[in-house]
Amino acid sequence: MKITVCYFASMRDVAGCERETVESAASTPAELYQELRQRHAFPHEQRELAVAIDDELASWDRALFAHAEVSLLPPVSGG
Repeated sequence: MKITVCYFASMRDVAGCERETVESAASTPAELYQELRQRHAFPHEQRELAVAIDDELASWDRALFAHAEVSLLPPVSGG
């Protein structure tokens, strides 16, 4: 199924884009992240990230659906 993935901060830098549409057989964000981590060599462990589906924070085991928009949110620091 096709899923749009949005990247922020360091995730965007590593992926080289703000968003991409991917074809995936993943049934959860956790499975999707493992696919994307292999593709882009993301340095973050899943437990370090937050995930949102269609602009709503979600758990890593929530079911994905076709044409969902998944946002991967890395840890941020500020001053």
